[in-house]
Amino acid sequence: MLTIAITGGVACGKSTVIRLFTEILGSMDLPLACFDADAEVHLLLTKTEVLVKLLEEFGSEVLTPHGDVNRGWLRDVVFADANARRFLENLLHPLVLDRAKEFLADSLANSVSFSFLEIPLLYEVDFPLPRDLDLVVAVSVAEQRRRLREERSLSDDQIGRVLGAQWSIAEKVKMGHLLIWNDLNPNETKEQVWLACQIIRSLTKQ
Repeated sequence: MLTIAITGGVACGKSTVIRLFTEILGSMDLPLACFDADAEVHLLLTKTEVLVKLLEEFGSEVLTPHGDVNRGWLRDVVFADANARRFLENLLHPLVLDRAKEFLADSLANSVSFSFLEIPLLYEVDFPLPRDLDLVVAVSVAEQRRRLREERSLSDDQIGRVLGAQWSIAEKVKMGHLLIWNDLNPNETKEQVWLACQIIRSLTKQ
């Protein structure tokens, strides 16, 4: 089994690239499995034990009137306050890591050819996960800011805080083994993913 970590900056299109890998490798009848760290975080934020700790740390404002996590409020707080961000990371990241390890064990047991780990903060948090390749999905900073502004309705101040809490795209590109430049049209992105599929397939034959 080949394990590929997929990372990159916020709004760079990591999920789109994962979808393309699934589509292309699936057409080759190659079994694969995907782990989405963000999806795991969303799931964890519904767990009672996590909600209790959030309430203890942040007070009632962290919840909506319906008892769900107020994600917008929490996002603004953690990106404005390093201590709050550190608390949330220390609470959630060990749980996400445990789930990722379970995912890899299940993938191996099910004879999956390729396991993909989509982890946005792969380098910032230094997830100690065994993997064969790191693939970075990147766009220009201008495009990243445009997407955050137009597609996620963030203000310039919010964008600055979000980007300031992560490694720059350039730093992540230096760390990766493979790069998908997702600042182009969809067909060009798909061509890059197709080429990456050929590369990772060749590695399984060595």
